[in-house]
Amino acid sequence: MTEPKRRRLGCARASGIRPRARSRVSSSPVPQTVATAAFARVHRELVDAILEEPADFIYGGTTGALAATAEAARRSGMPFAIDFEDFHAGEHAAPDGDLSNALGAQVMQWSAEGAAFVTAGSEAIAAACRDELGIAAIAIHNVFPLPARAPVRRAIDRGRSPFSVCWFSQTIGPDRGLDDVVRALGATDRPASLNLRGCPAAGYMERLAALARTAAPRVALRVLSPVAPSLMVAECAAFDVGVAAEPGHVRNNALALSNKATTYPLAGLPVLITDTAGQRPLADDLGAGALRFSPGDHEALAAPARPVDDGCGAARAGGRRELARRADALALGSRARTRSTGGGRGKGAVVNAHCDHRGPMPAGAPRLYGGIERVVAMLVAGLVRRGHDVTLIAHPDSRTPAPLVPYGFRRIAAGTSRTRELTQIAGALLALRSRGRHHP
Repeated sequence: MTEPKRRRLGCARASGIRPRARSRVSSSPVPQTVATAAFARVHRELVDAILEEPADFIYGGTTGALAATAEAARRSGMPFAIDFEDFHAGEHAAPDGDLSNALGAQVMQWSAEGAAFVTAGSEAIAAACRDELGIAAIAIHNVFPLPARAPVRRAIDRGRSPFSVCWFSQTIGPDRGLDDVVRALGATDRPASLNLRGCPAAGYMERLAALARTAAPRVALRVLSPVAPSLMVAECAAFDVGVAAEPGHVRNNALALSNKATTYPLAGLPVLITDTAGQRPLADDLGAGALRFSPGDHEALAAPARPVDDGCGAARAGGRRELARRADALALGSRARTRSTGGGRGKGAVVNAHCDHRGPMPAGAPRLYGGIERVVAMLVAGLVRRGHDVTLIAHPDSRTPAPLVPYGFRRIAAGTSRTRELTQIAGALLALRSRGRHHP
């Protein structure tokens, strides 16, 4: 028992990062076993899957894998790291989301305790982790691979030809700022095309087209099919400008840095970007490559854009700086693992699970696109290329160069879900605690 503890502490020192999540587990309103099971339906199955695979280092993230990564590491005495792609203490709007947010905060704190290092999806998420939860985290931004060749500088037609705007996501749907983009393009004095890459939500394109007919009759809407991650940057380079219109409608969204915002600069495109806490640092870095507007302010978005040609060089430079930051941060995992095991090559487990548990990882991303899945896939591929023995615990349909341990869970009929029962217990305990605070 002594040796695993010494290795874990040594890993924390080697990384230069000491996550300092406040020790609130003993005073938590919900018992930790209840909180973790209520927050992630496959928690127990993931813990078992991790423990079945010998490893020297475990790195896990997303809602379903956070607590499982920490619990398995503590039970086995292995060093571990945690990734907060999202700020789970603010993913849902109040008041309906108060319970989920409270459970998220508790799980985040518990999972980060003793971690060799913690990564976050943006600088704003890292700051919220530090200021509100006492967790020290390093920002790793979500970007697509940099192409082998630099984007070709395109000649922008400043005549009356349609102005081409691009946007992408897994789902084309509401709460993504697209209504504001349509209204803004309709307020300009030239025709335009809004090119949306992704899978439309049922009925959404019909509603967006109806808005375009009334507010932007000169704007053509086009739906493009998803493409492989390796092609995304090149595909974006075919347009004039990219849109990263995160609405900031919930706390996590306001803190997040859209992977759209980090992709367009790699293609040499200027970015129309909402001025949210999560995206502001990148906009500062891009300088002339970023045109900011406040969420919902389509009139500001429709204001005369800065010369597109002037923004391309700044956008490309910002994209390369972003890639360098990501590479430096991902290297922490390899350095921490190597130092904790005394150097040389070793084994590691990388854990990934979404709250809906449907997303496979085909060489990097589910359904041709993803967030943390892509970062995890790049990390796994890089460690394998360097000769490390890596095991990936993820969706059964994932494709990876490392051995895959598929996770699964029992199908539970509606109305008998243990998650629902545990959530109700957690809600009751939180309510009792709140009542005791206000009525001693």
